[in-house]
Amino acid sequence: MAQQNKGVDLRSLPLDKLQMVGKSLEQDLENLTASYSGLSVAAAKFRTSRASLEAINDDNQGKDVLLPLTTSMYVPGKLADVSKVMVDVGTGYYVEKSIPDAQAFFDRKLEFLKSQSEAVEKQIATKNQQYRVLRQIAGEAQAKAEAEARATAGASSSS
Repeated sequence: MAQQNKGVDLRSLPLDKLQMVGKSLEQDLENLTASYSGLSVAAAKFRTSRASLEAINDDNQGKDVLLPLTTSMYVPGKLADVSKVMVDVGTGYYVEKSIPDAQAFFDRKLEFLKSQSEAVEKQIATKNQQYRVLRQIAGEAQAKAEAEARATAGASSSS
């Protein structure tokens, strides 16, 4: 039989353990937020590449262009064939594609990134909710510990 993971009742944990869980949730939220930012940056690059394809047409045949070698170094060139482009398909591999095929490639990548972003957004929302609940329970535990400490201090001072 498969055992179901029902989790831990946070109200049964001591305050120091609640703080450890809180730090873990904070780290999870930081990682998820960084992942979401990375997905957003990648999507922006694909949108820019997709939009750049719109500027390539037969009127540009033979025109002078600057080709990037790095982000800050360019070399002059001429557009010899405006019917095909080289597309970076990942890990340094480039594939020659027709303009419509390149557009379809970028559309697929953007759709994939959108679905991944939505999944990460859901995870962030879930972790935020868990963190809010944890903070509420930790606050209650802190108040209870302080009340018990005051009661203990009051009982020992009246003896």
